[in-house]
Amino acid sequence: YLEDEDRALEAWQNALNLEPAHLPALEELRNLYARRTEYFELSGIISRMLESEQLEPERKRDLWIEQAEIQGNMLMNPDEAINAWNNVMTLDPGIELALQSLEELFLQEAQWDRAVDVLDLKIDRVETTEERLEVYRQLAEICESNLMDRPRAASYYQGILEIAPTDDDAYTALAQILQEDPEPEAVTKLIELYLGR
Repeated sequence: YLEDEDRALEAWQNALNLEPAHLPALEELRNLYARRTEYFELSGIISRMLESEQLEPERKRDLWIEQAEIQGNMLMNPDEAINAWNNVMTLDPGIELALQSLEELFLQEAQWDRAVDVLDLKIDRVETTEERLEVYRQLAEICESNLMDRPRAASYYQGILEIAPTDDDAYTALAQILQEDPEPEAVTKLIELYLGR
């Protein structure tokens, strides 16, 4: 069986030597490399496939997803995985897997600004109030602790208090930020939130 695969691999590679953009040959090589778990070669073939003008948008999106998973999970190349997931989001912004993967990669790579951008998108996509509160907490924590952007953190704490006015942790954190760097509008808003509790 392995000899048959080796011969098939050689035959498809020869076909590509004659016509480098031959999509059926690229597809067959993709299948062979996937079966053989030869991820570096598989990634290279997928890259060549993605250059094709003949791909349907859905197939292109699926190939970018495959590329992202190979780069992130098999080849341990987070930068290439991020690039691939960004391409998925460009083709289909509604893909939750891409959003979740970008969030994980940005957090793992300490790309805090980019993590905040993704989490900002996530706020409107989560289904429950508890999930929304968790995203706001995560955003406030990243802004305050990692980006040292306390005014931005304050806006996320305000978001928490608009949803859950009795959240003591958010109230305390926001009060502390405003005590150190008071903004008249924000202080007024905090007082309103406190009185509305």
